[in-house]
Amino acid sequence: MGQPSLRRRSKRLLSHLKDLQGRDGWVTPPTIFAMKHLLQLSNRCKLVGVKIDSFVANCPHDSCRSLLPEFIVSQLEAQKLTDRLSETVPVPPIVAFVIQSLPSAVGSDTLYPTLFRWYYPPTCRTYYVFAHISHSMARRTYTLTELMGFRTNQVSGDILAMTGNPEIGMCLSPSLRCHWSLC
Repeated sequence: MGQPSLRRRSKRLLSHLKDLQGRDGWVTPPTIFAMKHLLQLSNRCKLVGVKIDSFVANCPHDSCRSLLPEFIVSQLEAQKLTDRLSETVPVPPIVAFVIQSLPSAVGSDTLYPTLFRWYYPPTCRTYYVFAHISHSMARRTYTLTELMGFRTNQVSGDILAMTGNPEIGMCLSPSLRCHWSLC
């Protein structure tokens, strides 16, 4: 017997990633490798490119590790964007957009598998983050400014309630509020 078709392999991978995201599991480096290569070609997943349109957009902000989903943090660690030993995680604006686009309830009815891809010039690397998000996006390249405009249209009451929480406010760096206002 030969290899399963691309369609079948991508379907299995998406099912595995949905399960990992649902239980906030760790994504391993081999899964990231498969995700990069299989999901770019799959019609079951939206590939969203992000064009960095300014230097400010390249600047990540620090966030407490305990506040971020392990599903996302493990993807950042597998691509060497952060390490396991630090208490804070540098979160690029694109990843912040993905985190805010995650569904609020685990059993949400409509989830859209989306692979985000962006090029980071200082390291000369392309990075990927996958998530099942709560709204559909067209399969195209966005600027970071467009994504932030999309985000402000989709802000939920939970996120607005978290901004007033002093415990969360202490963990997030002060540059977070300034950074979003620049976009």
